[in-house]
Amino acid sequence: MSPEERKKKQRQTTERYEQEKKALQQTQKKMEEEVEHFKKDTEKLMDKVLYLTKNDSWDKRAFYRQMEESQTSIQSDFRRFTQKVEDKQIELRRIYQRDTEKIDQREETT
Repeated sequence: MSPEERKKKQRQTTERYEQEKKALQQTQKKMEEEVEHFKKDTEKLMDKVLYLTKNDSWDKRAFYRQMEESQTSIQSDFRRFTQKVEDKQIELRRIYQRDTEKIDQREETT
């Protein structure tokens, strides 16, 4: 493999890695924004429900507890998703390093 071909392959590998990494980061950022938006919407909804039912006799604490449980569940799902994204980033780094090493090894053997 000529030095030009080696450099081209390394550049392509690096570009592919950077694109995949950027896509994962954008996905993670979007999820973070959606979770934050959900939290704000939930708080607004809870405020409205509590305001509209301030004179009702039903158990507000039970409702509030259910809303907190829903939010906790979503946060848990978000943490699992974040962990998957981080695992994918680690996998991408490994693939990138492996591909780069293969290119280097081919250069050394020629």
